[in-house]
Amino acid sequence: VHTPRPQRTLLFSDKHSTLYSAGADATVFAWRVSAEASIGLEVVEIARMEAHTSMVSDLTFCTHPNLLVSAGMDHALHVWDASTNTHVAKRLGHTKGVRSVCYVEAA
Repeated sequence: VHTPRPQRTLLFSDKHSTLYSAGADATVFAWRVSAEASIGLEVVEIARMEAHTSMVSDLTFCTHPNLLVSAGMDHALHVWDASTNTHVAKRLGHTKGVRSVCYVEAA
């Protein structure tokens, strides 16, 4: 698997058999991962999600309603529909880059 710039974070979705990666080029990549008997593991790019203006530092899932959240050094969080890999929302408010993001489901 080749990307234009180094990747900083990885996140795998069992539900979609999708590996997400992001990093220095401000892009979130979605990769379809499947086991192929003849070649072992097959990884194919299925989407490039572009909304950040600087490095993407972290990724997390919100299991309900099936969202992917990306954190970036552009002071923003971006929310993506993990089923369609489309942009849903942008959240601003940080005065510096966001290094990490985590989702904890309410009890």
